[in-house]
Amino acid sequence: SKRYLEEKVKLYLEHDWPTVWIAHAERREVEVVTSGVASVTYPLGTEVPFPADLDKYHLKAVPVAAFFDEREISRFNDGWVKATGRAQAILDVLDARNIAVPGSLRARVANCSDPALIDRWLAQAATCADAVAFAKAIG
Repeated sequence: SKRYLEEKVKLYLEHDWPTVWIAHAERREVEVVTSGVASVTYPLGTEVPFPADLDKYHLKAVPVAAFFDEREISRFNDGWVKATGRAQAILDVLDARNIAVPGSLRARVANCSDPALIDRWLAQAATCADAVAFAKAIG
């Protein structure tokens, strides 16, 4: 119900969520609600801009169609989703091998969104002798 939705949005904003996105399936629109700012509705055929802090992942906006069309979302996000998942896999491999990786190196790996680089790093994670060798191998 509209009242329930409004209560949920209010709850999220009260708990310091910077922005709440609401996909209105029946209207094929996306509403973006930000605390202290009037909500903005994006109709089909437009793009919803991402917050500036996602720019580090090279994400600027998502087409509204991606919320309602599976082909559109896979065209839009496959590379980024695969890259972030594979970056986590690098850290998982190192953890499984009991290789302690310093926080700064973990952050560098986690923030990488270049699929080719991630592929090289994954091979290094699987074969390196230790964290020093891994750090040296990835530059």
